[in-house]
Amino acid sequence: MERRRSAEDERRVEVFLTDAGTALSTRASAIPQRLADAAGLSPAELEQLRETLGRLTAALHASR
Repeated sequence: MERRRSAEDERRVEVFLTDAGTALSTRASAIPQRLADAAGLSPAELEQLRETLGRLTAALHASR
């Protein structure tokens, strides 16, 4: 990441990805599909799992 002061407003700092960060972002974008493939679940099963985990997370946060 690279931070630069805004040309319009010196109080603002803008954040940009470096070339290395952009390359890493590109590589990382394949991770969700690779995990789904490794899990061997259908798209419907993955969606159900995502919803279930969301409900579990909400319940755990609510029980604090």
